[in-house]
Amino acid sequence: MLGDTAVAVHPDDERYKHLVAQKTHVILPLVGRRTPIVADEYSDPEKGSGAVKITPAHDFNDFEVGRRHALPMINVLSPEGELLLDANPDFIQGVAPSQQLTQTIQTLHGLDRFIARKRSWNGWRSKA
Repeated sequence: MLGDTAVAVHPDDERYKHLVAQKTHVILPLVGRRTPIVADEYSDPEKGSGAVKITPAHDFNDFEVGRRHALPMINVLSPEGELLLDANPDFIQGVAPSQQLTQTIQTLHGLDRFIARKRSWNGWRSKA
């Protein structure tokens, strides 16, 4: 989630056409990054909400969506699979300083990706 740079919806999905037409953005929780909603056939309107988060630097399919929409690629992982958030210019580019961003960096930087994922989903107090 920390490297997400867009939310994709299918171009024929009537539920989201107005959002794409208005060039709507969403705010990524934990970071405060403003990310666009893009129309792309990769999104399956029959699955869940029909909207899928896009993380181009961490997923092959998302990479292709990112390439088609010229999305930034934000790598938040070290070669060992630990989070690299502090002093990561790609991670904070275009993100306004905030207490939430500071807490995210302080809490997750350097953690193994699986531990960080559990803490992100379960809340900061989780020791998992």
